[in-house]
Amino acid sequence: MVLLIRYIKPQIDKVINKIPSKPWDKIITAFLIVDIALTILGVTVYMNRAEKRYNDKQINETVLDKIFNDNLMLFIFPNLRLTDETGNSVMVRDILN
Repeated sequence: MVLLIRYIKPQIDKVINKIPSKPWDKIITAFLIVDIALTILGVTVYMNRAEKRYNDKQINETVLDKIFNDNLMLFIFPNLRLTDETGNSVMVRDILN
């Protein structure tokens, strides 16, 4: 293990440092940040809608509900679960179908 850290790691670091940074790195990073933000937003809207239907509350449709509609979200996240106040776990697809 000591040999690995002492002799091999510096060689690997030299190879990694020789890789040039390109503008694509920034573009990919920006894309991933936007993708993560949209995923979090979509799952939040979807789970709120499922929770309201589970509790038989009225749903006020917004633009986000039309963008992240049930069909799209069921296709992307088929195994999301909702846990109610009593600890029961329910599949979101069962609530929305």
